[in-house]
Amino acid sequence: MGDNRLAAVYQFKIHLLGISPQISLHVLVLGDTSLAELHHIFQVAMGWENWHPHSFHIWGKAYGIGYAGGTYFADNSCRVHLGDFEWRANDRFTYTYDFGDYWQH
Repeated sequence: MGDNRLAAVYQFKIHLLGISPQISLHVLVLGDTSLAELHHIFQVAMGWENWHPHSFHIWGKAYGIGYAGGTYFADNSCRVHLGDFEWRANDRFTYTYDFGDYWQH
């Protein structure tokens, strides 16, 4: 993990898949932002209130906050930061919110 990536600023384009017309939001986030914090940023950007479980799928691996009787994640999303990844321009990942309605971003 390089200190330069933790100090970097990343721009994300967020859009909810499967809706038309597509609505996109842009957010700027520091590299030292944890995935747990990014979840809360997405919640604010989308106008939601954090009522449902979520997960990120980044480069084939799932990240999130596990809960008793539910989904388990190998890595604690509070300890994984955006700067831990070697992002390139136009890289993509998914954020799924509400495993019942399966809102995918």
